[in-house]
Amino acid sequence: MLPTARLEFSERHIRAIQRILDQMDRTAQRTDPHYSRVRKFERKSYRGPLSLYLPRGEDDTPPADGDDRCHAAWSYSLSQGGVGLIALAETDKTEAWVGVHLPNHTIRWMFGRIVRQRPVPEEEFFDYGICFTPK
Repeated sequence: MLPTARLEFSERHIRAIQRILDQMDRTAQRTDPHYSRVRKFERKSYRGPLSLYLPRGEDDTPPADGDDRCHAAWSYSLSQGGVGLIALAETDKTEAWVGVHLPNHTIRWMFGRIVRQRPVPEEEFFDYGICFTPK
């Protein structure tokens, strides 16, 4: 069974995700030596489906197993402090819940502050940087 988030992407989107992440990997090889010294946590390359839940209010929490209120996303890096991901969704929100799809078909939700949101040039996707914070 595939995680829900992957099913929300078309085959065209899956090809675009691969192309975008390959380009990001090439860029990271050049820039990571400069930024790795200032990071608090070691970054790991992690490519996989995520769910992105944008809360509507302060006490709004994501559904336990994800549903149609969640946006499909794809991770490219993960650390103890945050995650880098791409998604089709654009938002004016400053906080988000990130759901990591576990092998037992559950979702592990982590709360964070959106510290970067920018369009991926010439693509439908947006690049997000989310810093995990306690909720």
